[in-house]
Amino acid sequence: MDVGHYSRPFPRLVPMDADTLADAWLSGDWTLAGMRSRTQRLIHPDRLSKSLASMILGFWLELRDRPHERRRATLAAAITAHRAFFRIARTNTYGTVLDAPKMVPPPRAWDVLPLDTPATAGAWLGLTATDATWLTDPRGIARHYDRYWSGTRLIEAPRRRLKAAQRRIAAELLAAIPPHEAAHGFRRGRSVLSAVHPHAGREVLVVADLTAFFPSVRVSRVHAMFQRVGYPEEVARFLTRMCTTRCRTLPKAEHEVTPGQAQLYRARHLPQGAPTSPALANLCAFHLDARLAGFASSLGGTYTRYADDLIFSGPAVLGRGGFLATVSTIAVEQGFRLNTAKSRVMRRSQCQLVLGMVVNEAPTLPRAQLELLEAELFRCARRGPPVHHQHGVAWLRDHLAGRVAWAKHVNPRRAQRLVELLAAIDWSGAHS
Repeated sequence: MDVGHYSRPFPRLVPMDADTLADAWLSGDWTLAGMRSRTQRLIHPDRLSKSLASMILGFWLELRDRPHERRRATLAAAITAHRAFFRIARTNTYGTVLDAPKMVPPPRAWDVLPLDTPATAGAWLGLTATDATWLTDPRGIARHYDRYWSGTRLIEAPRRRLKAAQRRIAAELLAAIPPHEAAHGFRRGRSVLSAVHPHAGREVLVVADLTAFFPSVRVSRVHAMFQRVGYPEEVARFLTRMCTTRCRTLPKAEHEVTPGQAQLYRARHLPQGAPTSPALANLCAFHLDARLAGFASSLGGTYTRYADDLIFSGPAVLGRGGFLATVSTIAVEQGFRLNTAKSRVMRRSQCQLVLGMVVNEAPTLPRAQLELLEAELFRCARRGPPVHHQHGVAWLRDHLAGRVAWAKHVNPRRAQRLVELLAAIDWSGAHS
């Protein structure tokens, strides 16, 4: 039976906040009919929305045997945390738009953009309301990506307007949020060299590879990351949809696409090829990095990650079979999966090759690779560059210069001979 002022019809424009709704539920008998009746008078005299009716049913089922074990404040907090509440509460049936939740301060001293509503986020990106709806593609039917296979990887390159928005999100929002210290890929000031340097001269080197790294990052994890930063529910949803996609029809591939692969791409995921995906993948892998770093440290080892490559080094215990089994278990628990065919254990008596560098003593390029480059430079310096190179002479010049610059960055002393040979090449007689 209803008690107190809730026995009378509610005023028509009472804002539906969580405290008011909790009061209404606790003011009478904890029955499904009673809760619906009191909520109906609170919101609308004639009907309840499907979302609100479903939410009432969920709370009634969860608490029907012990409703008053929860105080009003505790119940109100549970209502606020419910995934459907903000959407239900924001606009009542009379069209009165209530204030959206404000952005809460981020958990650390991050200089994150303050975005309180999707409209604010859209304005920051220079989008009209129509453009924002079109680009976020809530139904998953718009064609904002060009898709093609590169080997076994599906490249999903966003088209011009979406790419411009994603670049701004990456440069002005995601760049302010640091990933785990173990992450070295896609970070300013980090490189392949910084990723392998901590593993030089170790007794055992273990390398593992994550399968389908980008599409394995689910939309729920991206959404949770934006919420952890402090953005309200609808802003987090808007940013998530700007940065994720689904592929209903896969392009034709020369290799066999497994059902598991197809399922990953058909669900909303991070697209490999979007400007936002590298930073988001690093941020969403934070807990993976933290757990693997802690596990390696507990055994006296070191852990770094470069994109989808996991690198461990340390004492002989890392070379035992149980180590990789535990790494695989941690990866699965964090939503990823190891490609066991690419896992390798290398001891110091072997050539410890990782990310294209040998790390037995200090990081350096393989001798065979340096000798091949030196021979190619010597041939061009003595005979001149090939005039009819398949990619053009300009491409060859830039290609050789890039390889020499990388060798110089890794091992300046060993690369001095390469620098001299490159300078000795006469490009004036060659034409693209």
